Amino acid sequence: MKINATMGFPFEATPVSNILQQVMGIYESAFALTPDGSAELMFSGEDVERLWDHELLRAQKPSPFYFPTVIHYSQLPHKEIFANLPKTDIGRRLPAVLQRFCEYAESVTTERLYQELWREVILKLADLQTFFDAHFAEDEVVDYAFAKYSVSKVVQDIAITIQGDPDKGLQVMGLLETRMLDFKNVVMLSVNEGVLPKGISYNSLLPFDFKYKFGGQEALPNYLYQDQVYAYHFFRLLQRAENVTLIYNNASDVNLAEKSRLISQLEYEVVSQKLEEVVEIHSQNLDFALDLPEKTPISIPKTDEVLEMLHRFKFSASSLQTFIACPLKFYFQYLMRIRETPLLSDHLEAYELGTVIHAVYKLAFDKIITEPNPAKYSDILQQHIDTSDADICAEIRKLPGRETLTDRDFGQGYWLINRRIIGETVNKYLERAKQELVAMPWKIMANEMKVDIHDYKIVPPDGSEHFFIRLTGSLDRVQHIGRDVLILDYKTGKVEEPHLRIGGSKSAAGDSAASSAAVDQLFTDKKYDKLFQLALYTLMYEHVAKEKPTSVQVGIISTRAVNRNSPKYMLPGLILNERDILQFNQELSDRLNLLFCEIFDRNTPFSQTDNSETCKYCDFLHLCGRQTTTESRV
Repeated sequence: MKINATMGFPFEATPVSNILQQVMGIYESAFALTPDGSAELMFSGEDVERLWDHELLRAQKPSPFYFPTVIHYSQLPHKEIFANLPKTDIGRRLPAVLQRFCEYAESVTTERLYQELWREVILKLADLQTFFDAHFAEDEVVDYAFAKYSVSKVVQDIAITIQGDPDKGLQVMGLLETRMLDFKNVVMLSVNEGVLPKGISYNSLLPFDFKYKFGGQEALPNYLYQDQVYAYHFFRLLQRAENVTLIYNNASDVNLAEKSRLISQLEYEVVSQKLEEVVEIHSQNLDFALDLPEKTPISIPKTDEVLEMLHRFKFSASSLQTFIACPLKFYFQYLMRIRETPLLSDHLEAYELGTVIHAVYKLAFDKIITEPNPAKYSDILQQHIDTSDADICAEIRKLPGRETLTDRDFGQGYWLINRRIIGETVNKYLERAKQELVAMPWKIMANEMKVDIHDYKIVPPDGSEHFFIRLTGSLDRVQHIGRDVLILDYKTGKVEEPHLRIGGSKSAAGDSAASSAAVDQLFTDKKYDKLFQLALYTLMYEHVAKEKPTSVQVGIISTRAVNRNSPKYMLPGLILNERDILQFNQELSDRLNLLFCEIFDRNTPFSQTDNSETCKYCDFLHLCGRQTTTESRV
């Protein structure tokens, strides 16, 4: 069958448009990465690498080539197609800069359709640059956001014309294109309320009442007027048609599941005007039950190579929690190191914010450790409160990709907001710590205590030969009174106090069955992840301590609770209402031993979890094939 589509394919949906947006994003990254007055632009290496990985440019990608996190202009592959301009000139010269790149892309493109698209884009960019030159002075600074918006606006009118025969075959048209045309057979899709007519869409600075009536007369066009226009075209299209099929979606799992009011009006008019003998209306509900093939679960066998990787791997609390949640995800994320590279943005990500706060706390409490006189603690912390802003800026510059941030950057925009947020969080806790450290008898022993264990012994319960594994962790703060130890962890995210305690009566702590059940819950229930981490730190500290502790208490310092001025910002971790986690040392050791036996069991492959809730926000859905709905991942 011959088909003629009267609507053009939009430029925004083409790979050419995608490349154009990527190039503009590359220059946008230069604003955050290039210091003021620098003679050479600096770009995001990830953005540049992604550009050369594009399907239309992949053949031109230099190989081998290493893309660093921040790449200088002189390091760019094919740098002649990019521009090394001062940051203040990029906006005014953006159309010409992009034109240079498009001319190169057009020269290396082999498909005729894409070549024509590149030529169209080049012409549009040349016209836009002429407009910029006529309206902006040579030394005038043009906002980059405005220049980028202008480029997007001028190229959005480009469309790919779909060739066909307007006299024969199936005519695929938009509703407004049917004006003054008569059809024998009509098939309309998506005749849903909110689609036809579109419904209320009010994009105007004028009040609706003003547009609707002014001086008792109809005033300006509004959405009611647009509904009338669509209604006219709808009934005009059906006027001389002999066979009409109106299709709408009434599935309950979509937002626009109601049939259009125009269908209801058509049904009403046929009955009210007694046209049943002339116009026959038949309704039919179609249900497409698709029998999709079952997806074969993915599992990775533990070969000699995989087991060797496991023996070299350093296990942390987060990696063990990942294995418990989904062994296959552990394999992808930690053994194969498959992970999405975080993109640099103009503000701190959550993990960066936590890193900076931890570092500033360490600076303050490291001096407390070396000070024998508790009376001076308050003065030491006050000094760090006074200098916290400078410390915060210095720690931000230590983050990967943030090394080039200037004092001017920190004085404006998101970076100023980030500074203020971190400063308020840090200073509020240091103020609390003035009273906390004096009132409590605990003495700080270590900050950010790095623990690496290379000989943690695992004994398989089946009697096979024992083996050793590696454990690693960073204990934010360790305090002690003699041989009684308190391990604290700073958390900048949400902390639920009930999830730091495994229930049970205090008397049950001495019951081995109750203790084993509580510890087993710690290793299986994801909501106790923070308590699991603290319990593992207890085992690790007890393993490396030169002087074995007599008791170990654990807790979380919640910066969110500090910011809310909550008196309960130091939340203890409890098992069966007991604060001394060392009481459960044997149960924790036995359960950890079983977990590692499972991890190293050659006959147990890395398989997918059976809990679909775990998959909702997983980064590896495209690898394992277990897809979830888009809504559940937002």
